[in-house]
Amino acid sequence: MSRIKEFDGLRGIAAMTIVLYHVTNDGFPWGWAAVDLFFVLSGYLITSIVLKHGQSRTFLTSFYARRGLRIWPIYYLLIAYLVISQGHAPRSLPYYLTYTQEIPRYWGGSMEEWKPISHTWTLALEEQFYLVWPLLLLVIGRRFTAPIALAVTAMSIGFRLSGMHWWLLLARCDGFALGGFLAALMNDENPDRKRVRVSWSAAIAAIVALGLLVHLGMRGAITVDQKELEEKAVATAFASYAIIAYASLYAGHWILAPLRTRVLTYLGTISYGIYLYHYFIYQDRYVIKGIFNLREGVVIWSIEVAQTLIVASLSWYLVEKRLLRLKDRVPYEARKVEA
Repeated sequence: MSRIKEFDGLRGIAAMTIVLYHVTNDGFPWGWAAVDLFFVLSGYLITSIVLKHGQSRTFLTSFYARRGLRIWPIYYLLIAYLVISQGHAPRSLPYYLTYTQEIPRYWGGSMEEWKPISHTWTLALEEQFYLVWPLLLLVIGRRFTAPIALAVTAMSIGFRLSGMHWWLLLARCDGFALGGFLAALMNDENPDRKRVRVSWSAAIAAIVALGLLVHLGMRGAITVDQKELEEKAVATAFASYAIIAYASLYAGHWILAPLRTRVLTYLGTISYGIYLYHYFIYQDRYVIKGIFNLREGVVIWSIEVAQTLIVASLSWYLVEKRLLRLKDRVPYEARKVEA
């Protein structure tokens, strides 16, 4: 599967939006919505991999090994650093170690929040999705990907609107599923039919998102915070679908050139590190403020953003990039099943 530079640009925008949302104390308008862009993009990419390589006998082994190489190393390195530097481990450590953050919410329970990495509930959802989604498609059949994706989208929205917390996969997997639906449409071998279907689906998604936002506005509920996120997340998921659909359909077009700039594609390349480290750095803002005698504002925000970019860059070159070379040892193409 060839790399789409526009996706790197979108990752870069999403990562920096979330950083600004947090470092400005949730003051960056609708910054939280960028996680839905990540969810839809993840659903699209993972489903595309399943559709392309799912016939390989070693597919699941290769898939999970490659996902582990991308996500686990710096995540567990950060956890180890936090435990050592703080001199203790929180009672919720087992949840963070197993990507099961917030799972107790399913039965009305709770877990101790670990502030430096409390934002990793999104990574937990991704890991849970990676575990379940490929198996679901392979068991039911990849040719049913589109209807399965639509069914899961409706189910997730229903769970969220009925009161299930949006930090749980069942109530926040609509973005992943919409990405899967897009991958199914993009997998069509008829280019003309694919273009028509993707274009129409993107237009419908954009209309749905706009209609929901207008509805929220008429109710006076279109605030920048996470109030009534049960409904807002539906709009942001469909809006994200429309953006990614057009980016995938028109990749390389001159109109998308801004997404292919070196700055944005680089930010997209290191976006995982940006997302993982930024909240940990944000938690140390009071130390920075004390050392430099700074007040809340642009200066300290700029320092925190710069720190995040430096740490993410070092992480990419010293750890992530080197480990990703090991993916060549677990290729998808090995020992394909005869049709």
